[in-house]
Amino acid sequence: MKAHKAFLLIFFLSLYGFSQNTLVLNAYTMDNVTRNPISYVQVGFLDEGIGTISNKQGFFKLEFDEEKLGANPKMRMSRIGYKSIELTMDQLFTQFEKSNRIYLEPDTTISKNSITDISNPKTSVFGFIGDESSVKSWEDMNTLGAEIGTLIKINKKQTKLNSLEFDVLENTSSGILLRVNLYSSINGKPGKNLLKEEVRHLIKKGIGLQHIDLSSHNIVVNEDVIVSIEMLEVYGFDLKFSISGTKGAGEVFVKDVSQGAWRKLKDMTMGFVLEGQYPDDAKELKDRAIPQNITMYWDVSLSMQERDLQKELQFLKKYFSKIKNVKIELICFSDTIKSTKVFDIVDGNMKALETYLSQNTYDGATNFSMLYDKTQHPDLYMVFTEGKDNYGEHTLFYDTPVFYINSKKEGSHSRLRMESFFTNGKYIPLSQTPMDKALQFMTKEGVEDQIILSKEDGYITIEGNVTSANKPIQGCMISVKGTFRQISSDANGNFSIKVKQDEVLVFDFFGMLPQERRIVNKETLKIDLVPEFEVLDEVSIKDKEKTKEKTIYDGVQNKKKESIGYGAQTISKEEFNNAYETLEELIEARFPSLTNKNGIFFIRSKLFSAITSAPPVLFVVDGIQAGRIPDYLNINDIENISLISSLAGTSSLYGSDGSGGVIVISTIHGKSESSEKRVNTALVTGNDYNENLQLINTDKGRPEYLSKLDKSTSQQNAMNTYMELRKLHSLEIPFYLYSSEYFKKWDKKLASQIVSNIAEVANYNHNGLRGLAFKLEEEGDKEKALELYRRILTLKPNYVQSSMDVARLYKENGKYKEAFEMYKQILLKKAEEIRDTSAFSQIYAEIQEVLNLYRSYIDVAEIPQELLAVKTTPLRIVFDWSDAQAQFELQFVNPEKKYFKWKHAYEDNNELLLNEVKLGVFSKEFEIPKASEEWIVNLQSLGENDLKNPSFLKYTVYYNFGAANQTKKVKFIKLYQQDKKVTLDKLKM
Repeated sequence: MKAHKAFLLIFFLSLYGFSQNTLVLNAYTMDNVTRNPISYVQVGFLDEGIGTISNKQGFFKLEFDEEKLGANPKMRMSRIGYKSIELTMDQLFTQFEKSNRIYLEPDTTISKNSITDISNPKTSVFGFIGDESSVKSWEDMNTLGAEIGTLIKINKKQTKLNSLEFDVLENTSSGILLRVNLYSSINGKPGKNLLKEEVRHLIKKGIGLQHIDLSSHNIVVNEDVIVSIEMLEVYGFDLKFSISGTKGAGEVFVKDVSQGAWRKLKDMTMGFVLEGQYPDDAKELKDRAIPQNITMYWDVSLSMQERDLQKELQFLKKYFSKIKNVKIELICFSDTIKSTKVFDIVDGNMKALETYLSQNTYDGATNFSMLYDKTQHPDLYMVFTEGKDNYGEHTLFYDTPVFYINSKKEGSHSRLRMESFFTNGKYIPLSQTPMDKALQFMTKEGVEDQIILSKEDGYITIEGNVTSANKPIQGCMISVKGTFRQISSDANGNFSIKVKQDEVLVFDFFGMLPQERRIVNKETLKIDLVPEFEVLDEVSIKDKEKTKEKTIYDGVQNKKKESIGYGAQTISKEEFNNAYETLEELIEARFPSLTNKNGIFFIRSKLFSAITSAPPVLFVVDGIQAGRIPDYLNINDIENISLISSLAGTSSLYGSDGSGGVIVISTIHGKSESSEKRVNTALVTGNDYNENLQLINTDKGRPEYLSKLDKSTSQQNAMNTYMELRKLHSLEIPFYLYSSEYFKKWDKKLASQIVSNIAEVANYNHNGLRGLAFKLEEEGDKEKALELYRRILTLKPNYVQSSMDVARLYKENGKYKEAFEMYKQILLKKAEEIRDTSAFSQIYAEIQEVLNLYRSYIDVAEIPQELLAVKTTPLRIVFDWSDAQAQFELQFVNPEKKYFKWKHAYEDNNELLLNEVKLGVFSKEFEIPKASEEWIVNLQSLGENDLKNPSFLKYTVYYNFGAANQTKKVKFIKLYQQDKKVTLDKLKM
């Protein structure tokens, strides 16, 4: 299977833009009156995905493949203040035969807006503040002219726009120059640009609220608009940029390059807020129709136990006293629908309803996907919730008004306000709204409400930088002590986190002493971590040897990789994997840039070409040319293997024989040391397995306090005990896990509800959510697992693992097309970074599985037959861990009782772990090609754990992977409890 990994990468790279027929345009945009350069002109082929922006000097460079363009492509150049021009391909080539200066004519019909004087002005805000949902905007510095925008409803005529605000959540650049655009909404897409002069804004280094003054531009609108920001220039060497947004109702519009086609992303709104003024006509408010039937959703999830029940009941009493008679269908929900009951309110009397609402038990996660049943036909919905969803998103029907009522200070204020707005309902935050105003929202149309600015009461944003020995640390875990609020530092060691005064931040990273810092006021923190252990002189020598510079053996001598100036790679015997029994299997697995054709290896270039057009790789064993692969060699006799892939590295030693690349193999017998000494290694004679370990005990470490549950004589008695224990252990993930396992004997649905609380308490915590997703996969609840992985993707959009998990769960849930597209996107964005990692191997294997088993769901017209060929693996094991800093050791024992160890520990393999943190990859696959006899897999946890939010492991065993008779099993492991080596599983076909 692994022989074709390079082929997969090359196919996708070639499919999306790499070609031997690339044309390059270098040109300048000029003013045909002044003859001066025009900066930031939008240049590109209309709707073809090929475009750019001219720079400050009017220069642009555009690369394209004419063969990949549509039937009648047109290049368009446009900018506010100038007449747009469009050129056919013939006109374009004719133009460049004359000159590479393209002149644009000023548009004299456009004049600045005249100053607008609004009588009796009234100020309001339009749009929605984003919540913690990050809208991934830009991460490619070369896609100049890319835009991202959102629809904003303007429900007041003659509104003059004074400012635009949005919150930057991530920005790794040194600065971004952007342009603001304002479009009319035509058939649900951006239409004409309404601006008459350019509005530019510089986002400086870092994150935070951006305020753009529009008042001097005299922009007046009468209808809904689409506001976008456009990337003009990026400063620095890296770009990962995102803005806050809100999931739910609304639409986001994306243009990937200048002059490209708009794409619409549904159920999402950018966090854009326009502030403006409009004439106050002081019209009398219109009464809402008195409802006869109301569907009332009542959130009884764990976090809603902090609701202000008395204020909610007071609000209902006053409302019912106004409308008098109404039928209420009350539906209580958390992770599932808990109860449904009908109440008749007669002459405002709601005693029965009040009694029922006062007796609810609050437990479980929140699942909004069950709400708004199409079979219901109420006059309106009343939804009492804070709006935090864990397992399923809101799905609204816009023809029925929805009124969200929230009595807590915390909540998804912006999202609830937005969703109610789109249904002609209202969001009523009772903690910030006077009662008479709240009742007016329910009974009158057109009541003005201001946007809720206080997303989290009492929080401040703390920024800082983490280093060690003056070098930035990426992936340092920054946690608020005693909570599940946790983030990690970026590539430059920077971080930003919301805290309350007097809370304590904990800084933790591999091999470093943890540090704590109490927050007394808003400040920028500088954290310098120190190594956990004092290093003695002799240990320093050992460590230096362990982390010495990577060298390449070219068949004559070892050379520093950084100094050779050509493409090469070496693996030593310590990196071999005993799961591979032949040299051919080993080379296929460890050199993904090679392709194997009937035992003959070829190096694939980035430009896909037929195998026969490239010369084969030359094998050299201990200085002797061997031609094709020397499959007579025993892997245990090999010291190291080097792949030299460049002519610059092969021509001087091997001439034309090495033009296709050279694989240099050095054996232990070819070294100067005696064979007897070299053979006596752990890999050859010291890996005999003679242990008799205990099978893993999943109940090990069960907290002693849970013995109170074991004494319960009934389910209700057990539930009462659980609720009492929850008061003391509500912020401990193991409490919910073990409690859930206990309650399975009483009620499986109740057990599922209890474990779902992890999603409530760890809603923003990567480790906790990922561990719960593992548990759900073991339970077979693939739909909820997918929702959690999608949640993790919003929290950690840059982690490769986040996208891999969502793609895999798409496949598990029968969304094969979506899975395939997501795998392609990972490769397109991250291929070069991950090509030598386990992530690349996994993606290849899973794409192959999709193509093998589900190709009828996918358009395979452009996919080569080589990828469609059925390839299977008898036994494949994938390990996933929840915590980026989890440390453990796996031991594989083959049928001959020889073992191979794979250690995930910082002390032994710090490069691997640091690269995982950088890329966000927390999984590893192993293939056992010959598994007709029993293999043993052992496990031991290394290092310490936070017992409130510990590390978890999931392993998935695939039998006949990729074949029609494929089966699998998933196991969830409490990794933190396995401090002694145990047998995890015994496997065979």
